[in-house]
Amino acid sequence: MSAVAKDLITGKTMQMTSTADQHYSMDYYMQKTYYKTASLISHGCKSMAILAEHTIEVELLAFEYGRNLVCELLNS
Repeated sequence: MSAVAKDLITGKTMQMTSTADQHYSMDYYMQKTYYKTASLISHGCKSMAILAEHTIEVELLAFEYGRNLVCELLNS
């Protein structure tokens, strides 16, 4: 939960302090979106793997699934 809160604050700070050039940068947008949205989804997926007592490998795969799910939705 602390990682999600930290990421959300980071993303909101990025949004509030971005420059005009950063508004048009896809890399910046994706990074900000990770912090504000994908972090919550990816950590949620990882939490489910932890609660189900899966291996660390499955936990990391679940995390990546959540992160990539948001990125794919943004790119569609």
